[in-house]
Amino acid sequence: SLFTSPPNENDSIHSTPQRENVQHAFAPPGKVGVAIDVVNGHPVVHKVKKGSPLEGLLQPNDLVLAIDDVDTTCMSAADVTHLMVKRMNYNRKITFLRGEILS
Repeated sequence: SLFTSPPNENDSIHSTPQRENVQHAFAPPGKVGVAIDVVNGHPVVHKVKKGSPLEGLLQPNDLVLAIDDVDTTCMSAADVTHLMVKRMNYNRKITFLRGEILS
């Protein structure tokens, strides 16, 4: 019929197209040692400093989707960094998409 959805369309209720690639990293209280950049309007990991608690968890080009479930997909690099610093005394959950640049 005319109302048949293309395959998988009903699976994409989540705002992220590749939901199966979404991962979480948990940062302990303190500095995280991650530099954020903006690519195509979305915050991405630019660099993970040596000795960072997130070394080996986050990689350059990882798209930062949320921090503690606060949507960061349209934030500036400064806003994402500010959000991480603001919650510096707590464990932080960083939701990210592995190395995919959204256009």
